[in-house]
This record gives sequence, structure tokens and C-alpha cells, in this order.
Amino acid sequence: MVFFLPLFFLPFSGAIYSSDVLSKVFLLSLILPVFLLVEIIKNTKKEYFIFYLTKIDFLLLMFFLFSLASILFSVNKYNSIYGAYQFANIPFVAIYVLALFYAMLRYKIKDKQEVYSYLRYLIVLYFVSSLASFVGILFLENTFFIRYLRLALANSHDISIFLSVLTILFFSITSSKEFSREIFKNKTFLYFTRLAVFFSLIVLVSINFVYSWFVLLFGAIIIFCFRVKIYQKEKEQGNHSKRPLIFQVLLFLFALNYLLNFFIVYKDASLDNYLANYRQLDTGHTWQIVFSNLKENTFFGIGLENFDYAFSKYRPASMNNAVNWDLRYERTGSFFQDILICGGILLGFVLLFIVFLFLQRLKKHAKSLQKNPDLFTILLSISLLLFLMFFVNFNFNLLFIFIVLIALFVSAERGDDKKFIYYKINTSNAQRVIPFLIIGFLIVLYIVFNLKMIKIVYSNFILSKTDFSQESLIQADLLEEDRYEYKLRLAKIFAKKSIESSEAGQKDLSLKYEEKSLAYISEATKYHPE
Repeated sequence: MVFFLPLFFLPFSGAIYSSDVLSKVFLLSLILPVFLLVEIIKNTKKEYFIFYLTKIDFLLLMFFLFSLASILFSVNKYNSIYGAYQFANIPFVAIYVLALFYAMLRYKIKDKQEVYSYLRYLIVLYFVSSLASFVGILFLENTFFIRYLRLALANSHDISIFLSVLTILFFSITSSKEFSREIFKNKTFLYFTRLAVFFSLIVLVSINFVYSWFVLLFGAIIIFCFRVKIYQKEKEQGNHSKRPLIFQVLLFLFALNYLLNFFIVYKDASLDNYLANYRQLDTGHTWQIVFSNLKENTFFGIGLENFDYAFSKYRPASMNNAVNWDLRYERTGSFFQDILICGGILLGFVLLFIVFLFLQRLKKHAKSLQKNPDLFTILLSISLLLFLMFFVNFNFNLLFIFIVLIALFVSAERGDDKKFIYYKINTSNAQRVIPFLIIGFLIVLYIVFNLKMIKIVYSNFILSKTDFSQESLIQADLLEEDRYEYKLRLAKIFAKKSIESSEAGQKDLSLKYEEKSLAYISEATKYHPE
């Protein structure tokens, strides 16, 4: 069920400018800690409890810890933890639940057959997502369905990137005949996946987002090179087929055609202006904000989910001459830039080390492509996502796919990668208390965290039913007292009532409303002084 998380949402979500991230986080926070607790309790009965990390595990742990540390230096700690108002992209709670999910996968997957099973789950997710996007974008654009689709998968260019990466995953699987047979043991399953490719390509043409074509183009080139090498080996064995080669060539031509078409259609407008349609600031202006911010907030940034603060403070003067000068941008030019602004240079270096480590893995496994087609398949998709993070901003769903693929790769590579950290806990002596301390900590964290998430979900439910009325805002403010935006809305409501009462000659009532308005403004500035 967890593998279909990108499709999960709550209809009453408060998200407007992003997918329903907090509902996805809430679902994972309810399920995953219970699983981990059960597994830790089981391990206390064993003689030894073994804990180890590979280099990739260690770098992901560092990313988690530096993300946590950035909260201490955040200009708005509540935003950093739970996401910006009506726009939660990847707050710390999302990183926390994805870290739990990664730990679960790393513990759960014992052999390559289980890796193949999880790849099948991803393909089923691909089919359902492509079908929903096909129906929603082409036939139900002006209905409630498209609102739900965006709550699940976010805006159209995020959907486009999501489907293009999964399309390449499918083609890389089919590039090896033996590996394809392992994954698609059921022919009906294969036919449904081909149907998903058809749906996805139609959606990609409809959206026409340039980076999706780059993903398909580069992916098709790499798969074709890989397939040629495999083809020579299969030909020597008398067990070859030209059809997969034809499919890769067709995919390449298809992507190239629409990539060229994109630049022809938008020849009079820059790519940056095209991206502005999605409220994503162009990379050039974002880099100016990055450098300005790093001068003042070098090591830990301004805290996750606070790009709006950086944009307001460091907005380049050159933007006054831009076509979209008056647009309020909500996303950075790329995920890497977002990390540098919000997480600082330390988090940025961790991300670069992860890129470097996977480039090493790609070079290593390129020498044994036919022997390990599964590693190639997963590595290719990871590499494309690493490439994309320098050009587009990831949302929760893309990061979810990224984390799943890394967990599958590390598990498939089991035995090839040396353990970077290895620790054995002897449960028969004094060290036995360590697992129980972990259990106690997780139980407390589970209760506190989910009580807070219940309040957030319930406040969204209240506001959705009453359209931000005074009464609902007061209730929501009590549930989320750190959310300064509720206080500002209430301040505006009471300020308006103060003016209306003054015009009606009710000076005492007007003064009362004015005092309430000023009180809410004062409270708002406590939580967000800027």
C-alpha cells in the first residue's frame, strides 16, 4: 500500500500550490513506526543485533541530520518542520518519514527477488498514475477530478517529470531479455505496462515540458548503447531480438522531435519565461539569490521551506526588467538550489557527494552490464533524477521515487559494497538495554508527532468546510498556534469589522475589534518577526 503513496491525498486538504504532502506524511507516520517497532522487538530476542551502513546509507543519514540541524537556524521553524502555508513541498516531516521508509526497505529486502517484486510495484504505480493523468488532463480538465489529480501528483510539469522517469525505468527493464522475463512473468502485466507507456507519451505531448523530453532523450540514448552491447552477446548465443532496439530508436526519435518542436514554438521566448508559467524561478535569478543568501547564511541556510523569505529579501534588481517581474515565485529553479538556500552549504556538499558516489557506481557497473541488468536499470533512473535535480525542483513524489530506487539499488548491490560502519550489539549482556531505549524513544516520538499531525489534518478539514470563516480560523489557530498566517487572516477580519463599526457610529465596538486585530498582529510577529 505504501508504494502507492504518490496517489494518496485527502479531499479537504489545505494544499493549493502543491500536492497534498502533509496527508502523505501523516499516512506514512502512522504506518512505518509501527513496523519498525515490531521489527526491533523481534530482534531483541536474537543473540546479536547487527547495525551497519554502506557509504550511500551514511551520506543519506548525514543529509537527514544536516536537514534537522538547519531547523535550528530557520527563519520560520514551523514552516521548516511542517511546510509553508498552503504550499508544503519537502518540509522536514517529509524527510523524516522518507528516512523511515528507506530504513524499512533496507531492512526488509533480503535478496534480488524481493528487489524485483518492488520494481513490479513501481510499474503498477506507473500504470495507475499514467491512466489517471491521461483521463484527467485530456478529458476532465475543468472538473473536480483535476483538483484531486493535482493533490495527488502536483502540477502538470511535476506529473510530466514523474511519468518520464518511470517510462525510462520500463524501457531499461525491457532492454535485457532475461531481466524483462524476470519482471514480466505475466504477459498481461507486460501489455498493461505498454499501455501505460502509450498513456504517458500522450500526457507528455499534451503538457510539453522540456525537461521531460531531455529525460526521454538521454535515457533512450543510454538504453540504446546498453542494448547494443547486450544484443551482441545475445547474438553470439543465438538468442537475440531486434524489437527492443527498434523501441529505443523510436523513443529517441519521438523525444527528439518534441524537444526540437519545443524550441521552435518558444524560439521568441526564453526557457526561463516558459518555466515562469509554473511559478518556478529561472535558474539564473535563483543563483543570484543563492549567492546572496550564502554570504549571510553559509553553513545551515535559512531553514527548509523558506524560499519565499529569501526571494523577498534577496530578489535581484534585474528582475524588474523581466517579463514576469510582478510574479510571486514559489519554487527555486532547481532542487539543488533549494537545498543551498534552505539547507546551506553543508547540505549542498552532502548532495554533491551522493552524486559523486553514484557516478562511481555507474562507472563500476558499466563494465558488467549483461551480468547485472537490474543494477543498470535502477542506476539509470537514479542518474536521470540526479541530473534533473540541477534543473527542476523536486516535489515529494519525485523524492519518494528517488528514495525507493536508492534503497532497491543498495539492496541489489548487497555484498558488492563494503560496509562503511558496522556495529554488533550483544543482546545477552548490558548492551541489551540499547534496543529498548530506541523502542522507548520511538514510541514517544510516534505519539507526539502523530498528535500534531492529527491537529494539522483536522484544521484543514475545518477550514475546507467553512471557507475560512472567523469561527473556523479561530479553531484552526488554536490547533496550529504556530501558523502565523491564521493570525494575519483574523487580524484582517477584525480590522474590517472595526472600520465597519466605526462607520456605523459604534465606537466602543470598533475599538474592541481594533484591539483584537492588533493582538493577532502582535502574536503573528512573535512566530514570524520578518
